[in-house]
Amino acid sequence: MTVLGLIAGREPPPEPSSVRRAVAELVADIELLLGTLRGSMPGDVDFGVGDVSGTYASGAEAVRAWCLDTQEALRRYVPRLRHPRVIHVPGDALDLVFRAKIRGSMAVQGRAAPLELELSVDPQRSWRVR
Repeated sequence: MTVLGLIAGREPPPEPSSVRRAVAELVADIELLLGTLRGSMPGDVDFGVGDVSGTYASGAEAVRAWCLDTQEALRRYVPRLRHPRVIHVPGDALDLVFRAKIRGSMAVQGRAAPLELELSVDPQRSWRVR
């Protein structure tokens, strides 16, 4: 979008509600993917992510492997999210909540808009994306 395009009336300004809706739909897609254990969908056994509950006990390499695996799942199943990167966010050793960030971009009215989402999963495997 350009200022001259707006002045000439050729490029409508982005509607905040449509941008919010697009982000909300993207977050819903990510929550569905994260909330599904890989292998549990009969129609597509590759859909979902690996179980994150044992990654802390298995060490830093297991955490990195889960992040890379989830990054690939996002690339495959959430195409609106461009160039996703999943980055572990270390927490307190006594904290049983796994945290990570998803960084990437999404197309918003023809432009790539940067996006960063925070993920957390508690010991009961309840995901939160915001």
